[in-house]
Formats: sequence, structure tokens, C-alpha cells
Amino acid sequence: MTATTEAMICTSCRKPKASLKQKKSKALPGVQMYLCQDCLENKREPRGFLVLAGRQAADRGENPVDALAYWIKSHRYLGEPITLRELT
Repeated sequence: MTATTEAMICTSCRKPKASLKQKKSKALPGVQMYLCQDCLENKREPRGFLVLAGRQAADRGENPVDALAYWIKSHRYLGEPITLRELT
């Protein structure tokens, strides 16, 4: 599905875009997001989604860094580095 409106903002980069594609988050299964072509091609997730996913992993007794290794190691999000303090 492609949404086309001038008021749409990419869930990941937070920039207004004329065309966004709806996609399910890999970090937070079941959560929908709207991504611009650049974020879609680079397989980015919103930074906030990754922090929430890390906290959920910690609540389940998992290592949050291990749970998010794919995104953290390849920096597949925009913004400041995610710290362990944010994930616990």
C-alpha cells in the first residue's frame, strides 16, 4: 500500500514525504509504520521502536543488545547511538 499526501511524515526519519509505503515493523511485530523510499531501501526502523523492543526483551529476561544486534551493529536507524541505559 502506498500513501500519497503532502502531510505524511516518515515514521523512521521523521521527514515529510509525498509518498510513503506501509510496512510492518520487524523490531515490534504487529506495529505498522510508514516509510519513505530511502528508509525502506536501507531497512531502517524508528529509533523509538528499537528502544521499546529492547525494553520488551529485557522484561522477558533476554539480553536487549542481543535482541537488537541486527539494527544496532549496522546502525539501521537514525539518531544517536542507543545506549544500554535506554534499554533497561
